[in-house]
Amino acid sequence: MDWPTLIGLFGLVVVIAGAAIARDRQLTNMIHKNHEEGLTAINDGDDRLHTRVNELREHVSNGYVRRDDLDGHLQRIEKGVSEIRNEMREERRDTNNRLDAVLSAISQRNN
Repeated sequence: MDWPTLIGLFGLVVVIAGAAIARDRQLTNMIHKNHEEGLTAINDGDDRLHTRVNELREHVSNGYVRRDDLDGHLQRIEKGVSEIRNEMREERRDTNNRLDAVLSAISQRNN
């Protein structure tokens, strides 16, 4: 083999090796870019999820009533309703007594 052929083959090997290196670097850069974009998307999703969880936690803690407090309120309401029911019975009894008295007075007058 003569020198020009060797130099040509050496140049061809250098070009092929350079192309492989360039392709590998481009592929590595593309993987890193996609990996960073994926991490950014995951972090954004995590941030949105944490924000939503915190909002729900605040909403629940603001609207949460302890069971003891709820039972106390319900007992007071039931007691109040019972008192109102008893008062209505007494008033109805008084009204019925008055109506009976009026009816008996009317019937005695007619006799």
